[in-house]
Amino acid sequence: MSVSGLQNQYSSLLEALENAENRGFVNHFNFDGKQLRCVENGKVYSPNQIVVRQFHRFEGASDPDESAIIYLVETNDGLLGTVINAYGTYADPAVDRLMQDVLISNNTQ
Repeated sequence: MSVSGLQNQYSSLLEALENAENRGFVNHFNFDGKQLRCVENGKVYSPNQIVVRQFHRFEGASDPDESAIIYLVETNDGLLGTVINAYGTYADPAVDRLMQDVLISNNTQ
């Protein structure tokens, strides 16, 4: 997955997260070894059970803590939610590897 040329319409990660939640992406997913776990219900999903609907990268020029990628994802059983990973030096390489195996759809919601 390449993030080059990504158009970001949000000024902050918080703004992107709030917009995602307003659009129904209300679940939160954490990395759990080799899969993602939904915080709200505990279900786990492998990369082939998830589709990225949209993602946005934030490069914190003035605030390095704001360097992150937010992925808006949909699971094979219809859950909508977000995955957030740091970007750059503080990124979790295991999350990056997992997300590289997830299908990116052109069908945004």
